[in-house]
Amino acid sequence: STLSSHFAASSPSALETEYEAATTASPDGVNKNLVSALSAYKDLLATSIDSIQTMERFIIMHIPQMEDGNNFGVTVQMTVAKALKDARESLLKKMDSLLAYYNDRAGAVE
Repeated sequence: STLSSHFAASSPSALETEYEAATTASPDGVNKNLVSALSAYKDLLATSIDSIQTMERFIIMHIPQMEDGNNFGVTVQMTVAKALKDARESLLKKMDSLLAYYNDRAGAVE
């Protein structure tokens, strides 16, 4: 799992204990495990956003023309395209929140 590949602790409470010990020893120190995990998370978000955009483009480019009646396939494709757009926008907001984390962290250190 991603958690075990970036952190030696097996549970969130153990991670919290490790983090508290590290910040007590060096409040301005770099949490290398967290930086590594955030980098992996950003990479995963970027890959997911790219994959969703590819699927979104494919579906949009293959929507048939609307006709009189029997537009069920068109409706399904439009619904899926909207769901993909919503998922992509959600992931983009998560990516933006990572920047806010670093700004908040810098403010707390000052």
